[in-house]
Amino acid sequence: MGRWHFFGSGASMRIRFVFLEFVYYVYFPNVFLCGMEDGLFPGYMSIMSDDNEELEEERRLCYVAITRAMKKLTISYAKKRMVRGETQYNVVSIC
Repeated sequence: MGRWHFFGSGASMRIRFVFLEFVYYVYFPNVFLCGMEDGLFPGYMSIMSDDNEELEEERRLCYVAITRAMKKLTISYAKKRMVRGETQYNVVSIC
């Protein structure tokens, strides 16, 4: 599961897409976590799994992502989105 990372300002602003698995021990000024909806994060397969370890691993990744923000953390979600031509209404993740 990857996330966008923005840093810099004005003409020097850059965007970095980072996979959560690779951000251990790395900190960023601003962190944006997008798609924080049940079924996306944590993933549907983890939610439906009989093995709680899968869900716990996604929670650990979420914790790591949150703690990587040095100054600002933004968490966003979509109330609804189009999936395969159908409108899907989403529940905010409590992960």
